[in-house]
Amino acid sequence: MKSVTQILLLIGLACGSILTAAAQQPGSAAYNSVYLPAHGVGDTQRNSNARQWGAFASGKHSVVGWTVDGSSAQDASDKAVAACEAAGGEDCGLEFTFGDQCAVVASGPEEWHWKTGNDNLDKLKRQALRQCGRDCSIIREGCALPRD
Repeated sequence: MKSVTQILLLIGLACGSILTAAAQQPGSAAYNSVYLPAHGVGDTQRNSNARQWGAFASGKHSVVGWTVDGSSAQDASDKAVAACEAAGGEDCGLEFTFGDQCAVVASGPEEWHWKTGNDNLDKLKRQALRQCGRDCSIIREGCALPRD
């Protein structure tokens, strides 16, 4: 009789092979995907070594704060919250940070969405607007890219 550990190991191996095989099937999301260490996939963490940071904060009554010139995630967060407060925002809080990449924020009457990434701003704007909806517009956009 097999031990519980052996059975769990066999189940884990079977599930892992199924997932691995499915990931490379034509029509799957990962088909033709090639990941390099620079993509931040696997055991690398892109944002942990970011050299330039941006952040977005929001407060009551749709007041927002934005920065793309932070020296760290905390510095960018502090600057975005301070910008929100300086614009008259109450209860300003951090929504998101981004390092060494671009970001856009789309807002509408009911909701808002953001996109970050290494894509160009036009592509990020289209994605954010598509996700936000028809009555949305871009309220912030910019890149926090390293200055060499």
